[in-house]
Amino acid sequence: MRSAIFLLLVLFNLTSFAQSGQSSRVITGTVLLSGSGLPGAGELSRTMTQDWKLRIDSSSTSDKTVILNSGRMTIMIAQLDYPVDHIEIRAAARLAWRWPDAETQALKHTSQAVISVVGDGVSGTDMHIAFSKAAAAVVASTGASCVYMNSQYLLVSADSYLSAARNMTDNQVLPLYCWIYFGRPGEGGAFTFGMEEFGYSELEITGSQQQESDVQGTLYDAVYSLLKYGRRQGEEPVIVTEEGQKLAYRPTKSSFIEGVDVWRLDY
Repeated sequence: MRSAIFLLLVLFNLTSFAQSGQSSRVITGTVLLSGSGLPGAGELSRTMTQDWKLRIDSSSTSDKTVILNSGRMTIMIAQLDYPVDHIEIRAAARLAWRWPDAETQALKHTSQAVISVVGDGVSGTDMHIAFSKAAAAVVASTGASCVYMNSQYLLVSADSYLSAARNMTDNQVLPLYCWIYFGRPGEGGAFTFGMEEFGYSELEITGSQQQESDVQGTLYDAVYSLLKYGRRQGEEPVIVTEEGQKLAYRPTKSSFIEGVDVWRLDY
């Protein structure tokens, strides 16, 4: 996967981003394909614009790669004619508690569409929104089985991904389960994996006396608030959810992921 990402970045020449003086970043994920090739740039542009309300300023195709420009972002979609390593997929499938059939379905794929979004001075949330719309367009056009976010070891079934992407497009609801892994270690605990993609420390709850569903829901609400509204520098260490719940936190080391800095919520 790392070699594929490197190839994409070299292929599309990111010199213009570096020369702009702005901070640029890249997020990457993969749509797992089963025999169906990518649509052309024109078809993908129309699908993203009409079905997923993603502004496309220009598009082009090079070999098996589609390049789409959207404002201050460049979206690159490259088909690779080989599957993701099965060991990697099995590891992600073991974590996919929201998709019990993940391993069986994901391992059926025969090729992959690697999607990279390069943003020039764009927020992590806006980049992930663009990524999800691009991924949904590819999934809907190819009948793909799922989307794989390799940095988070996150596998999401095609049906779940399309439903979440549609809710995001129609109702502006952030599809957190498509972006971030929410761990369920039990015993009053919960944790995230993937918040660094948005510039935040991971969040976790430990030893809560509340029901597991409430622990997971509270962590979800805290993440949603951060990604939708952000947090100003200098504020007290409290996250306020959309429902007005105030969650104090303190920086510490994770109880669940060795060596990782987290914000531990009081709950």
